[in-house]
Amino acid sequence: MENIHARQEKARSRFFDELSLQLREKGIVSERKGANILHVYLDGEPVCDVHHTSNIFSCEGRKESEEANELQYETTRIAHTVRAYINALEAAPPLHAKGLDPEDVYKQLADFGGVVLAGRETAHGCQFVTWSWDPRHEYVETGHYFAGSYEGAKQDFAFRARLVDRDLVFTPEQLSEIYRCVSEELENSCYVGGKRQLLEDICRQIERGVPNLQELVSQSNQNEINMSL
Repeated sequence: MENIHARQEKARSRFFDELSLQLREKGIVSERKGANILHVYLDGEPVCDVHHTSNIFSCEGRKESEEANELQYETTRIAHTVRAYINALEAAPPLHAKGLDPEDVYKQLADFGGVVLAGRETAHGCQFVTWSWDPRHEYVETGHYFAGSYEGAKQDFAFRARLVDRDLVFTPEQLSEIYRCVSEELENSCYVGGKRQLLEDICRQIERGVPNLQELVSQSNQNEINMSL
């Protein structure tokens, strides 16, 4: 039987391995240091440390810049998401459905409206899927798979289970266009009072909700330039 220290180290390794994978997918360089810390780098210089609890600490003596602040913000967001789904997978019961490969060991994260949200740990990172139950609630079918995208899988579950109306949710691309248009309107118009405050609140909300907003806005601007040539 594993002792408590071995279990703790295994749990830390699962978190750091998954976090490193998710950071790498975003082009963020990281390196584990010791048992409890993951260093995150910008241009070869340490920016912040991630604790195994998912707490983030700025590195002492780092060079302050907007890019470093954005990197720490993005690292914090990813670390908290990874910690949330690692904890959820550890606590969730196994998914019992006929036809599934027993070696896959899917965990049942949510079940509502004839739809199930499941996840599993693999050698290539955590994977998530939503399925529909058959009428007898014995088999699952019509899987939508999400490799490492917990938020995407949760949103898909909410749509399929009819917990959220799909028509009320904008895609990141749509939100980036709204943001660009509103920002241009604020810059070129003389709105004051409540109307200006409302438009500024819209921009701030989109900034919080779309992690790669600036990338999408830049791409939209470039597309518009290319179309005008």
